[in-house]
Amino acid sequence: MTRTKWILFRVLIVMIVATVGLIILAQTDKPTPPPDVDAAPPSPITQWLDVSQENWRLSIPVANWQPQSVSDPDVKLFLVDDKWVIMLVKQETDSELPDFAANVLRDFSIDGATIYSIYQISLHDQEFVEAEVAKHRAVMWIWMTTKGGYGYGLVCGGGIDPDAGTSMYDMCQSVSNTFHIDQ
Repeated sequence: MTRTKWILFRVLIVMIVATVGLIILAQTDKPTPPPDVDAAPPSPITQWLDVSQENWRLSIPVANWQPQSVSDPDVKLFLVDDKWVIMLVKQETDSELPDFAANVLRDFSIDGATIYSIYQISLHDQEFVEAEVAKHRAVMWIWMTTKGGYGYGLVCGGGIDPDAGTSMYDMCQSVSNTFHIDQ
């Protein structure tokens, strides 16, 4: 990967962290209502929106997503709502998956993020590296893979809300489970 591509990728990482930070600030300005002890647990996601471009596709839960404009053509999807961020980056690379993932995670680390976990997983017969990354009061999960001369990074996360339980994690895992890369 060229130095220019790495610089652009680092800029994207900063943009993701900044966007999540803005979401956190927006949430902290709102007064916290008292807990409703009779409230039912959050229901599972029932409505999905299919998104696809080029050779990839995924599904996202129906929500108040706001597309974000990014001048980098490697950013294929960048959506933000009042709680979460979903982003997909597809960039040319000659790296194999271990090196690609290590470079991406190194950039997050250089930017001050803490890497909490790294796993090698398989989604739809495609090998991925999944990582949990946190910075300040935000957490993101990243699914990275390489295929056909491209590196893919699916990022999902948002501000940490202790009252939300595992809803963000569950939503991000559900999105990743729908991520397909065709030939």
